[in-house]
Amino acid sequence: MWKNLLHGQFELASTGTLTIDGDSFIVDASSSRVWQKLWRTFNFSDGLFEITNNSIRIHTSFVDNITGGIIRTGGTLSTVYSNTFKPSGGTLEFTSDNYGSYIDCSNGNYVYNVVRNSSNTFLLQSDLIIKNDLTIDAGVLNPNSHNIAIGGNWTNSGGIHIYDNDSYTLTEDITGGTIRTVGNFTGTRTDFNPTGGTIELYGSTDANLSMGVGSNFYDILINKTTADKITKESKDEKIISYNRDGTVIELTRNNGVNAISALDINGGIIIDAGVFNSGTQIISVNGDVDINVGGLFGIEQNGTLKLDAGSTLDVNSGGELQVIGTNQIVLNWTYTEAVDYFNIYRSTDPYNFSGATVFTTSSVGYSEPATGTKYFYYVTTENTTDNEVSRKTRKLGKIQILGEIGK
Repeated sequence: MWKNLLHGQFELASTGTLTIDGDSFIVDASSSRVWQKLWRTFNFSDGLFEITNNSIRIHTSFVDNITGGIIRTGGTLSTVYSNTFKPSGGTLEFTSDNYGSYIDCSNGNYVYNVVRNSSNTFLLQSDLIIKNDLTIDAGVLNPNSHNIAIGGNWTNSGGIHIYDNDSYTLTEDITGGTIRTVGNFTGTRTDFNPTGGTIELYGSTDANLSMGVGSNFYDILINKTTADKITKESKDEKIISYNRDGTVIELTRNNGVNAISALDINGGIIIDAGVFNSGTQIISVNGDVDINVGGLFGIEQNGTLKLDAGSTLDVNSGGELQVIGTNQIVLNWTYTEAVDYFNIYRSTDPYNFSGATVFTTSSVGYSEPATGTKYFYYVTTENTTDNEVSRKTRKLGKIQILGEIGK
């Protein structure tokens, strides 16, 4: 791959053509606040086009043949002339450390992928349409009272705060896609209610998960690459976070994700890797909970997992459900006259549910014969024995356990 390095200013003339197909073209002149102007045809399928310290302006006669590659600028991008900038691929990367740098992409223009990677605040000067992914590796992206539409996924390396401030209006229209962060996901608003999409907490660092009263998540994916099992003994290192009312919370470190408020999840939870720790919170799930190989769901002392009617808790082979102390798994259902039991399937015996209390709004128990299927059941008027279920028992749902349960 060729590296073309220019130490002066650059302008793509109105009669010119610039083609980059796997090479790099870098303009590293020192910052002079001079626009590097692109007037004509840009054929770009792969490689790097970099304006290291200055800004890029797309002009009226610009011909956009951008299908890939990285356009990197240490300044601002201005593309305000109607329908001149509509890439079908590629990434715009903003690396400016200068406060006041911005992107102005309006009048029918849009970008494909956007990466923010510097230490300062970056502003929007207009509404921004991102056809694919937004990645914030460092610094702050300030919408500046404008809207951002993301067609793909949103990845944030520094944590996300859905902020409650009377001075700003949040318009949320999340129906799909994935919002990813290695940091905390904190919600303090009461009107954040996505109807689809996934919040993914990934990476090897600890993170906290919280949401304001009246708000909810849809799907949650826990994808932490390393995790320690939860123990009753606190570790020395502490995590500082904030509760819904703004009070400081000090948490022990477990290399996973900690719930620090009650969580309402309209979809489901998938734990692919790492620990998801309930703390003392109530976690209500309308969909399914899947604990996969390398995943651990820890329900701590006074913590609650609340499963809705029809929900399934799958602890798959290699996954683990830890129940510590006196804990609660709440099972909701719709009443019918059907005579059924609440099945727990295991790949092997013995079955150990040490220290757990399973309950609903009335009497609930679980049977534990020496071998075979174990039952959770809800009793209406008749007693049951360990191996029998009353004709008036209500069906609660299904838990399928192929992995490990215990302390």
